Amino acid sequence: MHTTQLTLEDWQYEVLRTQAESEQRSIADIVGEILARQLAGNSELAKQRLMAMEGIGTDASACGRDHDAFLYGAR
Repeated sequence: MHTTQLTLEDWQYEVLRTQAESEQRSIADIVGEILARQLAGNSELAKQRLMAMEGIGTDASACGRDHDAFLYGAR
């Protein structure tokens, strides 16, 4: 576990403080939970993108220059 320092907008701090008081938790606990949810969501999206690439080697039209579309989605 690591300790870090954040700079928050006044409204962000007030929302976190109010939530922490109402749930009898620390602000650090709430921020940690928010980060865990957000980062887990990104991890799941990354897994989905990798799984979408499965079998592209059998696609005769796929080529090396198309890798960004497979990794990051079509733009």
